[in-house]
Amino acid sequence: MPSLDPLLKLTDVAKRFDSLGNAGSLTVLDGITLEVAAGESLAIVGPSGSGKSTLLHIIGTLDQPTSGQVWLAGKDVSQLDERDIAAVRNRQIGFVFQAHYLLPQCTVLENVLVPTLAKTASKSTVATDPASSSESVEDRASRLLKRVGLGERLSHRPGELSGGERQRVAVVRALINRPRLLLADEPTGALDHASAQQLGQLLLELNREEGVALIVVTHALELARLMGKMVQLKYGRLVSWHVVQASTLLYGRASSLRSMRTTAVPRSFVALPIGNRRYSRLEICATRPARVSVSMRGFFSRILSLAFSSEAGVGILTTTA
Repeated sequence: MPSLDPLLKLTDVAKRFDSLGNAGSLTVLDGITLEVAAGESLAIVGPSGSGKSTLLHIIGTLDQPTSGQVWLAGKDVSQLDERDIAAVRNRQIGFVFQAHYLLPQCTVLENVLVPTLAKTASKSTVATDPASSSESVEDRASRLLKRVGLGERLSHRPGELSGGERQRVAVVRALINRPRLLLADEPTGALDHASAQQLGQLLLELNREEGVALIVVTHALELARLMGKMVQLKYGRLVSWHVVQASTLLYGRASSLRSMRTTAVPRSFVALPIGNRRYSRLEICATRPARVSVSMRGFFSRILSLAFSSEAGVGILTTTA
């Protein structure tokens, strides 16, 4: 008999930021209580500055609440140390942001596999799902990329893709470690309408196919109405809760996103000896400086790539998704 306990539970969560001087504190979130079951889909809507992204960051363990509790898969996240939180973030949560944050020097396939570098489990097997223990991470990456219509793009680099294609790569990267919770912060905000429609429908389909709970922060009501539930934030408080007709599909057919041809997985994940350690080609790619012009996005991507070399970076990899 399945468990009735929610996958995610927030109890009276508040977030305040102290101001300089004697200006007092700024309350961004106040008394947030909500539950999300495994496999559910939820949209969080509200005006700019209402606390949507802050709430998502707290749910994703990227930030800590000032007060209140966040429970994920039966664990009180506030009671975990940094290393355990990093492990939860890497193995149980996938992230998709408005910007794709792909590493420009890596191929599509390599970008998808980057989060697997931080796992302490076997490098050759996705170990979070015993039922699929025979599927290697490379096979899973290729299968998901084919599923989102990028089967012929495995060897391409981000600069050779459209905005919608890059965001689909980011979605697959967020799913590579089989998370139980997928968080998307304005995932369609930087896309044209057609690409936004495709991505919204894709997120909902993957929510069902992968059995992953999906939480989307968005200004787009068209996307929000696709989710099974919708909550509204205003001035840091939940002011309304709606149950949406989950069977309503506003966007195009799923078959349009599926590639009809397959592409072989490139070799290159063999280990190479460097100094006293053997590095995979994927690790070398992830830490290699990108030959692109200096920009905020390029600078951010480089900083993220350096995190792979540090033990402290374990679990941060999926925050780029």
